[in-house]
Amino acid sequence: PSGEPRFEEAARQYAPFQGYPTCEGDVAIRPKYAEWELAKGTSTEQANAIYVSWHTNAATGSARGTETYSFNGFNGIPITAGSADLSDFIQTELINDIQGDWDGNWQDRGTKIANFGELRELTTMPGCLVEIAFHDNPTDATALKTPFFRNLAARAMYQGIVKFFNNRDGSPIDLLPEPPTHLSAKNTNTGDIVLNWQAPTNTSVAGDAATGYSVYISTHGKGFQNAIPVTGTSYTVTNLTPGVTYYFRVAATNAGGESFPTATVAARTPSVANNVVPTYLIVDGFDRIDLAGSVYQFESAALGNVDRMFLERMNSFDYMVEHAKGFDSCGIPFDGASNEAVLAGTVNLSDYDGVDWISGEESTVDRSLDLAEQTLLMNYLDNGGSLIISGAEIGWDIGRSSSPNASLSFYNNYLKATYSGDDSGTYDFSGVTGGDYDGINGSFDNGTSGYYDAEFPDRLTPFGGSNLVLNYTGGTNDGAAIAYKGNDFGVFYFGFPLETVTDEVVRNNLICEAISCITPNVCLFSESIMTNYASGDMNTIVTENNITASNTVISAGANIIYDAGVQICLDQGFEVELGAEFLGTISGCTNLTQQPVQK
Repeated sequence: PSGEPRFEEAARQYAPFQGYPTCEGDVAIRPKYAEWELAKGTSTEQANAIYVSWHTNAATGSARGTETYSFNGFNGIPITAGSADLSDFIQTELINDIQGDWDGNWQDRGTKIANFGELRELTTMPGCLVEIAFHDNPTDATALKTPFFRNLAARAMYQGIVKFFNNRDGSPIDLLPEPPTHLSAKNTNTGDIVLNWQAPTNTSVAGDAATGYSVYISTHGKGFQNAIPVTGTSYTVTNLTPGVTYYFRVAATNAGGESFPTATVAARTPSVANNVVPTYLIVDGFDRIDLAGSVYQFESAALGNVDRMFLERMNSFDYMVEHAKGFDSCGIPFDGASNEAVLAGTVNLSDYDGVDWISGEESTVDRSLDLAEQTLLMNYLDNGGSLIISGAEIGWDIGRSSSPNASLSFYNNYLKATYSGDDSGTYDFSGVTGGDYDGINGSFDNGTSGYYDAEFPDRLTPFGGSNLVLNYTGGTNDGAAIAYKGNDFGVFYFGFPLETVTDEVVRNNLICEAISCITPNVCLFSESIMTNYASGDMNTIVTENNITASNTVISAGANIIYDAGVQICLDQGFEVELGAEFLGTISGCTNLTQQPVQK
């Protein structure tokens, strides 16, 4: 065994692991293994198989562009039928799409024939070898290391294959659609959640238009139920359980198949379905995925340290899950939306007491907060809103005076911070003594904890009445988060992405404490509340995260024990009989027919 993940092994290691019986060199074993696997297929599968090999090129360092090869029939060896056509269709589509959506001057090096061992060994199916770009040319190499280019090239190759089969068999040209956009999930006052999104935009290089959609639902955000087919761009999810967070993704469909899904969006239903409208909105504004986010790691003595394109460790597009878990832990119902849905007006910030804005590693190119987003947030805060915002590059993007996107008035007066500098030199933080996070210590991901490497966190200094609540521990030992609790609005601003905090309990505490401080009218509930039955009887109490249902009675002799500082929200009509005791100090959201005895 190579000791490497199987998907990274050379073919000569991988094929025997899969059961291929013959030891071969790495080049020859690729087509032979493919045909060995194909021989297990049905006659229809065997008649419709193709072989496409993806390579990168090298020459003098100055050569550039894309070329595609088929076998030349060396020494009379038969050429599998259709190989030249397959090569032509893939090359044509690659050049069309790369020139149309990446570089108008990208060099078309054409289709060629050669005596390549990887093609010579094919005997049952058409095949071609694509040299997508030159890895020894800096410009081409940058393209190869960019996720957008890789996706563009892969899509073009797929579309070329579809057109090959159309030419050969007359099968329809139905191309997969692009993913939908602008997804939002909003609670209704009847216990349902309404999903809205927009159809994907068609371009000259994209797929065909969507004719339908697949809605995916989850209660934990990592695995999803089977798709629900939908024809329009909205869907109402019914029969939901109160006090539960639901996660959603939507993919576009047509006769060609299904697109990649949207980023994950979440919403939590109110604990009691009695026309309670969520008071918080989580906004996912982290769309960035580029070369700067690649994973730099040691590969081998021969390769040394290299950039790896592990997409799920660069942006997994589901970081609302981590934020939603924080809201779960303190029992806060919320809606969720992409920042595009907010910008389009599908979701209005003014409908919410508080907003949690995820900026991730959005920076100067992707924009942590563009001018339109800044305007929306200014209007929201000017009307008494409360904002939790986190991201590693917000200060670098708009708080740095030398940035091309500098917006110091917004940064200083609304985020209540000045930018101290880039990169704290550490991944650790601790609460400021006497502050809101006194006693809290934690770390954010350095690339090894399953989120992403938040490698250049912003360093913050309070401004305009705000206070420092977190410091970086080690490194520069300066500001990691600030809090502002004014009569005009409230802000908690973190210089690192909250979703990358490695300890879930610490992350949840950061979120819940921020909610409690800047939106004190929002009731937080502890999951650790207990009941202790003393002498006497207690009637059945219906609770959802410590919100008691209307017309509930606690009988005499019952004791309720709960953690210090926990708030209990009691509906109108809740009754406590004489002799019932609450051990602790009740705070917030109480609406009792009769005040209980407190100890």
